[in-house]
Amino acid sequence: QDLQLVTSLCRLFVAVFNEYAATSNGCTAKGADPIANRPPELAALESGVLEKLLFPVFSFAFMWSIGATSDQKSRGQFAIFAETLFDSLAPPKGGSVFDGYVDLKAGPKWKPWDEIIQPFTYKEDVSYFQLLVPNADTTRFSYILDKQIS
Repeated sequence: QDLQLVTSLCRLFVAVFNEYAATSNGCTAKGADPIANRPPELAALESGVLEKLLFPVFSFAFMWSIGATSDQKSRGQFAIFAETLFDSLAPPKGGSVFDGYVDLKAGPKWKPWDEIIQPFTYKEDVSYFQLLVPNADTTRFSYILDKQIS
């Protein structure tokens, strides 16, 4: 099982850097335009910029692969453990490492999920049970799934 967690970590690490994904921050993110919001081309990045992105993306993949096995109660403890394990880990202000993502276009800083939550638009023709109100949870899980299947 430990090997499977490491495999998940590596796959998510590669998936976040996927320059062939449909959009930069996932298909459900605000501004998810496959033409205007393409992921950056890694070959076009300067080597210094790419090097600065490696650690934040690795720590993101670590949190959402190995840390994803924790439940809501132990997630806070795992976040504290990760922050002591990685000295320069800088989660979004006012949150933990589970409360943000790394925007490759903006550089190596973590950004909160709230920045890419799609605004809710009510449609009268949709059943109440089919409504999905975008929030931080739906955005983060959609982001991870979108990265994995792109």
